This record gives sequence, C-alpha cells and structure tokens, in this order.
Amino acid sequence: MTEPKIGIYGSEKLNGGVYNMLASFNKGLHDAFKAKFYDVEYMYKYHEDKILPDLSIAFNGSGADFWEFYLNKGIPHIMWAVDSIFMHIYAAKLSMKFPNFIFACVSTSDIKAINHFMPNLPFLYLPHAVDTDFWLPDNSEKEHDIVFLSTLQDFEEKINNFRQNWDKKRFDQFMTIYEYALQNPDKSFWDIYNYFAIIFNFDMLDLNAYYQMFNSLCYTVTYTRRVHLINKLKDFNVKVWGSPVWEKYISGNVQYMGAADIKDSLKIVPKSKIVLHLQPMQILDGLHERILNATSANSFILTDNNDVIKQSFGDTLGYYNGYTFDNLPETVNYYLNNNAIREEKSNQSRKITLQNHTWRNRVTEIFDIINAVNDINE
Repeated sequence: MTEPKIGIYGSEKLNGGVYNMLASFNKGLHDAFKAKFYDVEYMYKYHEDKILPDLSIAFNGSGADFWEFYLNKGIPHIMWAVDSIFMHIYAAKLSMKFPNFIFACVSTSDIKAINHFMPNLPFLYLPHAVDTDFWLPDNSEKEHDIVFLSTLQDFEEKINNFRQNWDKKRFDQFMTIYEYALQNPDKSFWDIYNYFAIIFNFDMLDLNAYYQMFNSLCYTVTYTRRVHLINKLKDFNVKVWGSPVWEKYISGNVQYMGAADIKDSLKIVPKSKIVLHLQPMQILDGLHERILNATSANSFILTDNNDVIKQSFGDTLGYYNGYTFDNLPETVNYYLNNNAIREEKSNQSRKITLQNHTWRNRVTEIFDIINAVNDINE
C-alpha cells in the first residue's frame, strides 16, 4: 500500500491571511504531515510538475482558482475554514456541484445549518491547531500587562452603510437581530436566525438570504463586542495591536500599538502577563488560534465564559462574564496581582495544548479521510 500524495494549498513563505496567520496554518499542517512521514507537498509544486495528488487541503479560499481543475479530475478536496463556510458562498456552491468536495468546520455552530442547507455535503469538525515550533515560551521578564491582538472594522460605519443602502424594513430587521445578538452572546447565529425566521417570516430554504445575514451580522456583532471589551479596561495598561480603526474607539490608558504580523506576535504574546480573548460570533462553539497560540507560548489567557473552550481547558484559563463584561476589571486585577496563580494556570493550559491541539494532532484526526483515499487508489 503506497502512501497517498497530500497537497497543501499555500507555500513555505509566511504570506497570506490577516497578519500572515493563515499562512502559518499552511506551513504548520504541511510540516505535521511531513513529520508523520506522509508524501506531502505544496499544491503549486504538484501543479508545476503536473502531478495529481490523492487529496488536497486548503484553508479558506487558498488556491481557489485551481480547485475546480482538480475536483473535475476526481481529486477529493478539503476546504478547512478558519471561520465559517457561510463566510465563503463560493465554497458552499462548489460543495453542491462536486461530491468530492469536503468541508472541515472549526465550530459545531455550523453543523445544523450545513445539514439544513447542504445535506449532502461531507464535512468534519476539526478545530484550529497550533505550530508548537513557532509559539514557544519566553522565560524572560514580562513586558506587557494586558494585550489584545485582534483586527477591527468600524462597526458604526458598517451599520451606517447598511442604513443607507438597504430598504427600511430590511435595516430595521437587521438592527433588531443585532441588538438581540449583543444581549445573547451565548446563542449561535443559527439559533438566532431560526428564532427571528418565525417573527419575520424568513424563507428557511433561501441559502443566499442566510448567507447575506450571516456576513452582515456576525462580524458586526464581533467588532462591536471587541470595542465593548476593551472599553471596560480603559483604566488598565492594555496594549492593542490590529487595524488603525482601533484609534477611534480606545480611551483612557489603552494604547494602540499598530499592526502586528505573525513574526511580531511571536514576540509580543510570550512577553505578556495576560492575553485577552473574546470568542467571535461566527465560530461561537469552537476553539480559536489566539487561545492555542498563547497557551503554547505559556502565556495566560483570559477569555469569555465559553462552554466549548471550557470543555477543553477547564479552569486552566481565566474567565470573565461575556454578557456585560462587568466583572472584567475585577478579574484582570486579580490575575495581575497573583503571579503564582497565573503562571500555574499557564503551565497547565500549555500541557493541554501540547497534548491535544497541535497540527500533528489534527493530522491524526483526519487519518480516516487519508485511509479512505488510499483504499480508493489501491
């Protein structure tokens, strides 16, 4: 039995995705396959050499211009989204056209919607992972009290654009759902959409309508909540890295530090006492690379009280009230003043990540797919 040829869309260069994070996923997965002695190569090299892989994998839309070429040749393809398939409508449409298109979701929040709108789509639940060769501890003295590394768009501007470009009925419906989502951060988009489908008589067979609301709402809610989170800590020494629009929303002692690509992040995170996390709405019931990266670097994570995160990490992380953020200042103050407790939790959470959440772990979890491809090609 010969090992299947695995093709990873991307390259060995850390280029692509927001702050190059997505590119690091490509490399991490490629190197994990290689470490497991699989026949793995980047897809551009297979393409140059006119070699057909037995299985291709892409994060989000990496290499999307080539997907149909290989799908038409019967090559199984896994699209591994780092947010949601409903952020990528072209992928949803491809899945209906090609039975060899497989979707890997990082959040169980999408499963009911996938079963509803795309019942024939083969899919897996595969959370994010971390490259432990990148995200390493730094045992020198911590330089930063609290850090938040997160992109931001101007949610007020987005809402104003919706007001100007949509009819009043659609906009009023959106704002009603938006306010409800802010007040109920534990509810997935699928659950919220179903709730309002009855009230507003939405067509639950209309995938495009679901996709449009998903894209309009989820990030708008996430960006709004990120600003609320940081504003709650205006009296603390918080450093924010991300988009320049942060400067519009920060106040007090919070400092905007500029953009940070992955190489910058590798230096910032290990030197931070507290790394803040707020679970995005679009992947509510899943893990996030921010948690995995920080824990791998032996840094302490403070996150909203999320069931999926808690199932994996238990009390090795710090948690705050994600509804109102009311206990956030008190919680931050506690951990800043209790180094031993913070460091013990960091040590324990790192052990969990190294045991369960590396790219090698994820390669093991997709063995069934690889073995199926191997059987087909025998």
